[in-house]
Amino acid sequence: CRLGEKIASATSISAGSTVTPELANELGMSAVPESTWEILMRNQPQGVFESDLPGWLESWRFLNGTRPFDENAARRYTRALYNGDPRNAQMATNHIHAMSTVPESLVSALGTPARPFLVIHGTEDPLVPLDHGEATARLVRGSKLVRLPGAGHMFFNEESWQEIGRALIAHTGGSA
Repeated sequence: CRLGEKIASATSISAGSTVTPELANELGMSAVPESTWEILMRNQPQGVFESDLPGWLESWRFLNGTRPFDENAARRYTRALYNGDPRNAQMATNHIHAMSTVPESLVSALGTPARPFLVIHGTEDPLVPLDHGEATARLVRGSKLVRLPGAGHMFFNEESWQEIGRALIAHTGGSA
């Protein structure tokens, strides 16, 4: 059984469609500014919630975009990272590693799904710029792109989650 036969639909949220600078250039995609990495790399968690929290809040605030930032939600999210598996505190490092291991064949494979495909992307995502989501939507035949004005890469804003929920419900055939 091919994977495509097992998938009813797919959604990409704040994700890009390329891993090499050459392919990004070919698709007309921007690069992540060095300043983004500088801001994110300032956060050096040591595994102690109270002393790590300010660094996480700075990262979350930056990644939230210009929508109102719910600091209490960010605190709860960070607390959940520390209350779970201790390795969760290393999620930023793990996420960057995961981004660097996406196969180059992904871009060509995106053009062939025979299933509904939804792309959700914040217009102010500093980590995966909007044009990356737009490129994904162009690559996937028949896909739908939902832009979240003012949203970033992380969503510490109830309105963002409501919009994402409505888009997912509509995408999967429910009613929003």
